[in-house]
Amino acid sequence: WLEQQRESAVRLEQSARLITVGEMASSLAHELNQPLATITNYCRGCMALLEQPDTDPSMLREPMRKATEQALLASTIVGRIRIYLRPSAPALDDADIAAIVRETAELVEFDGDRRDLDIRLEIEAELPPVRADRVMIQQVVLNLLRNATASMQAAGARGRELRVRLLRQGDMVE
Repeated sequence: WLEQQRESAVRLEQSARLITVGEMASSLAHELNQPLATITNYCRGCMALLEQPDTDPSMLREPMRKATEQALLASTIVGRIRIYLRPSAPALDDADIAAIVRETAELVEFDGDRRDLDIRLEIEAELPPVRADRVMIQQVVLNLLRNATASMQAAGARGRELRVRLLRQGDMVE
């Protein structure tokens, strides 16, 4: 019976993640489209230069470096999504809560830009590690950010600011 409950909880967690990612799909496509378009433009420019008989190959170095940076950015975005979607049982480890919050805010930051929302992180220096499941904490933070964003959007005000604060409280983080 307990095993069935655990399996149901894991499936429920996976379903919640899939629903969240499904809702974010168009925003993610937008976020990935920018680096891909940049890569395409740099590659087209390099091809045009290569077709010129007197092109100095060193002229290609900088545009190819920039294209590589954009490809790595796109790869990072995809990697974060894959980690987020991976089904897993809770894995408690010492986690850097500040890094988790920063990464999650980056995932939704582009969404905030489209909604005239500025996400401000106020993270105290030298926070202690937190014993937690990284993915589950990321899910909680993502849900809090999305709920706050939706709530402010429903209020209709322009130029909104969402503040996320992480503070040390003894050997704990608030």
